[in-house]
Amino acid sequence: MNLKGQVPLFNDSVDPTNPAELGGKVVGYTIGVVVALIALALGTWVFERGNAAAGTEAEAGIPVAGE
Repeated sequence: MNLKGQVPLFNDSVDPTNPAELGGKVVGYTIGVVVALIALALGTWVFERGNAAAGTEAEAGIPVAGE
C-alpha cells in the first residue's frame, strides 16, 4: 500500500525486462553473501586459534586469564 505523498521505505521492485536492474540486484546480493561467509570463516579461525592457544598455555602450566 502506497498512499499519495509517501515514500516507500524499501523499494524492492525489479523490472524483470531490464537486465541492468536484475543484474545489479544479483551482484549486490552475491557480494553480501560472500562478505558474510568471509566474516564467518575469519571469526571461526580466530575463535579456534584462541581455543588452541588457551589449551597450549594450560598444558604448559602457564596461568590462563579467567581460570
